[in-house]
Amino acid sequence: MIKKGDKVEVDFTNNPETIHSSIRFSGYGVVDRFEDGRVFGRLDDGQTFMCFEGDVALIECDGEEALRENFEKLIASSPSYLKLVFQHGERLFIFEDGQYKIAAVQLAWELEQHRQSEINDLKQDYSKAKLSDIQHTTLAFDVINERDDLQKRVDELELAVKGAVTYVDLQIEATEQGREAAIGTQAKNWWSSKLLMLRPVRRVLEQTLKGGSDEAN
Repeated sequence: MIKKGDKVEVDFTNNPETIHSSIRFSGYGVVDRFEDGRVFGRLDDGQTFMCFEGDVALIECDGEEALRENFEKLIASSPSYLKLVFQHGERLFIFEDGQYKIAAVQLAWELEQHRQSEINDLKQDYSKAKLSDIQHTTLAFDVINERDDLQKRVDELELAVKGAVTYVDLQIEATEQGREAAIGTQAKNWWSSKLLMLRPVRRVLEQTLKGGSDEAN
């Protein structure tokens, strides 16, 4: 069954009840809502669409696409998501040439990729060092030392993310102070827009930190 966040291939023609020509929608997109047999979503180029369930085909995501899909769901669950949509509209999740067009989303995506890369490396290294495969006591000590070294790397990564959280918190605090001290509507709006970009980044960093702790456990 189609659900929000699914990746789909779209190919249908909209036939308005007017004398004007039909409009064709074709390409790949993401489902925003599925209701009463109708699919609401947006193509990868940002164009919104609405069609019947039979006009779309679910597609399997590869590893990176699945990771990006989960990442976008995380952003969409943020309390600041509606503010971001209000500010950037349908451009929020446009992904072209290997990156997101919105700087704040791209920053959060790069941090998430780095976290996943570290976790995958640790899992791969640790799988090679299972104690059940060790037949000699000397090798067992080597594996224990390696495990401790891997844990140290996890701790260092967690510390780096915490440092990023602290930096963003300081930026948010400074921005809030700037907004309070600003004179005039235009100046206050500028500070407010900056604040709208920082808060979702702060949330993603916090979720990244929590995710890293869960993986380590």
